[in-house]
Amino acid sequence: MKKHQYTFQKLFALASLALLLSGSVACAQGSLGEDLVVTLDNPNQIGTLKMDIMRGSIHVVPHDGKEVIITPKKAEPMEGDENCDCGDDHDWDHDHDEDHDRDGDGESRAGMTRINTSQNIKLSVNQNDNVVTVNNETWNTAIDYDIKVPRNFNLTLKAVNRGLISVEGIGGQHEISNINGKVQLTEISGSLIVNTVNGDITVTFDEIDKDAPMAFNTLNGEIDLTFPPSTAFNMKLQTQRGEVFTDFPFEALPSAPKVERTARGGTTQIKMEDWTYGKINGGGPEYIFESFHGDIIIRKGN
Repeated sequence: MKKHQYTFQKLFALASLALLLSGSVACAQGSLGEDLVVTLDNPNQIGTLKMDIMRGSIHVVPHDGKEVIITPKKAEPMEGDENCDCGDDHDWDHDHDEDHDRDGDGESRAGMTRINTSQNIKLSVNQNDNVVTVNNETWNTAIDYDIKVPRNFNLTLKAVNRGLISVEGIGGQHEISNINGKVQLTEISGSLIVNTVNGDITVTFDEIDKDAPMAFNTLNGEIDLTFPPSTAFNMKLQTQRGEVFTDFPFEALPSAPKVERTARGGTTQIKMEDWTYGKINGGGPEYIFESFHGDIIIRKGN
């Protein structure tokens, strides 16, 4: 499975609203929540949407057009947010605010008015050779994205905190990763690699790429997958604190613990793993299912 790595970008002190847009992007009237319409270089060919966000949700749906339409909006306050009554997501230490000497010159901020900068955003959208990349450097404000793409479009979506990743009715090669949130995919087609750390994975396939391997992994969450009834694959699965259920006819394959030895810098590591292997509908490409704390449910669709 491809490893997903997250790079935490350096925080910037933002003093004003900055919405940075580059590439072939046309903006409608309005502020946050406006439509960002991205024209593709090759509109008759399949494209790719790439997103890696720190805070917020991603919702992708299909449309009949040939452009990508992105609507960013400030997320609704969630239970547990600091200062959620005023919509400020920034965790502020008020004692520190009063006593801290920022410049070391003996002057504190006591008695001064703090100017709320929680509405500041820094967002860029780039398009190059049908690859649309959304970069969000905003830290204080959680931003949700409603996105429309052509019905056949590859998706590479990553989120870290405070958000759901949901996709409806899109066909392509998809890689989805969410650290602290759920992944919900309905009526999708093609191939899929998906993982979460703290969140359930729920997927309903309309069609699948019959030759492509897939992988589904979560640390703390349930994996609930529905495949077309004719789907044929080799199964590799493991769960430490959960159970596995399926209504497909399952053919178990013999397996034994595999031992792997590696040596590096004078240190030798011996690793043993034992997986469960099987076939569905006679077998095919390898599908990996892995959960540490949560059940795995593999359903046969209609």
